[in-house]
Amino acid sequence: MNSNTPPSSAVTPPRHIPLLLLGIALLCAVGLHLGRVQGWWEVRYTSDGIIYIDVARQFAAGMGLHTSIVNWDYPGDLAPMVHYAPVYPILLGTISKLAGLSVNQLIWPISVMLYWLTLWLLSWLVWRVSQRLCPTLTTLLLIAASKPIFTIHLQPLSEPLYLLLLLASLHLLLNLQNSGRWRWVIGLGICTGLAAATRYQGIFLIPGIALLVMIADTGSWRRCCGRALLVGGLAALPIAGWMIRNRLIYPDGAVRVMGHYGLDLATLKQLLATWVTWISYRDWHTLLQLAMLSVYLLLVLWLFLPRRASLLGTNWRFWVISIGMLSAMQMLFLLVARAWFDPGIPFDDRIFSSTYPLVISLFIMALCSAPRVCRRPRQVALINMLLGLILISSQLSQNYRYLRSRLDPARPGVDQLFATLTEPLLSRPELHDLHYPLYSNEPVRLHWFLNRPTRELPHTQPEILDALVERLCREQGAIIYFDLEEKWRPELINLEALRSHPRLQFQPLGPQVVLITPTPTATQTVTDQ
Repeated sequence: MNSNTPPSSAVTPPRHIPLLLLGIALLCAVGLHLGRVQGWWEVRYTSDGIIYIDVARQFAAGMGLHTSIVNWDYPGDLAPMVHYAPVYPILLGTISKLAGLSVNQLIWPISVMLYWLTLWLLSWLVWRVSQRLCPTLTTLLLIAASKPIFTIHLQPLSEPLYLLLLLASLHLLLNLQNSGRWRWVIGLGICTGLAAATRYQGIFLIPGIALLVMIADTGSWRRCCGRALLVGGLAALPIAGWMIRNRLIYPDGAVRVMGHYGLDLATLKQLLATWVTWISYRDWHTLLQLAMLSVYLLLVLWLFLPRRASLLGTNWRFWVISIGMLSAMQMLFLLVARAWFDPGIPFDDRIFSSTYPLVISLFIMALCSAPRVCRRPRQVALINMLLGLILISSQLSQNYRYLRSRLDPARPGVDQLFATLTEPLLSRPELHDLHYPLYSNEPVRLHWFLNRPTRELPHTQPEILDALVERLCREQGAIIYFDLEEKWRPELINLEALRSHPRLQFQPLGPQVVLITPTPTATQTVTDQ
């Protein structure tokens, strides 16, 4: 058999490959579930995840997209959700309502299902582009055990759903390139719109996919532009409607304050550090990591040349263009967002969890394909095998270190820490009274463990403290302050400022928890007024 021809269909029938990949992905998902059953890992409830769950509960109860975790001065116990995109909590709430199960009961099954479908769609994409089992199975198994993908599925976050919708959009994009039918255009617009309405950073997909439609369509210029505008228009409808709804509620539709925050050198270093650790060990020297990344990029560009790309199938060049364009547009979007809208955006594995599997799959396909189009296939295969081993071992070691740190009893996770800190609060009945307003510097965690509405302390401002104390006296509320060494919300009023106010009294509820209430004299004075 010629080395440049795809494997014989008699050996690996293409129609059977999707079913094979579906089964292997299912085994990986079963392994993920068994690992949780055995106690090797557990679901992590981050602040974002807790808010998603709370909004989904309200949605399932017929209260709309609202949360009971509100700002200190917001009137009422429920506030509309505007800080997050709506699709993920709507999905949770809808399934909860239809299945008759609580949102908490659905979190893990949905995560496992998303994990399974993500691995299947990604590996199927690699097969459609490469027509080779080696890069397909390598990508599937590596991504299944990689830290960026593994960790987001251990948390109730919108990233897994966003990644699944992105992969579905890329499948539809390949269908459009290969057949050009209108049904793929409509489906692509709808799928891209759902992805953009799942995470705000997905907004960049609207122009990105529209441009790729113009590249994929081989018809007239007029038809290319028409289809691109149709896909972009359909994709923009959900997020545009959501932003209009938010704009009617808040001055800024996504609760982001526009300003020139700028980009410092540390931000760019964090961005670069995230990317280079995808293909090398985290503790390697930076120059060596950059050299490894450069080798991969040069290899992809070398295979992108028409003479060699023609030997790798019709989808290879389009796949390189798609991954390169979407990755570049995402980085540009995040840099602009951090510089002008949200300086707190972290350039970590989570924010790039949708780019990671696409880039890794591209590199693996390049490693497996290079020997087929060069003059010295054996020598190139040995070099690429070494590069592949470094890539695979570095990713597996990062996940191993992560799991080992999570299982270390000497280093309790955030969930364990707050479970221990809030245990003394469970025995105080007044804290469970919904008519007893509670404020905190950690309102999300407090809400999760007490299962009641909570309010966030205001930001540090000279005139705010008196207004907060006045409200506490009028409502006869209290503050639960977590005095931790690591300040997750340093911009909120700190304990020292609260201690300086003469109308507040303090009662320790543990080594790091303080109950703060107005003094009886202060409460009586406000009541008399």
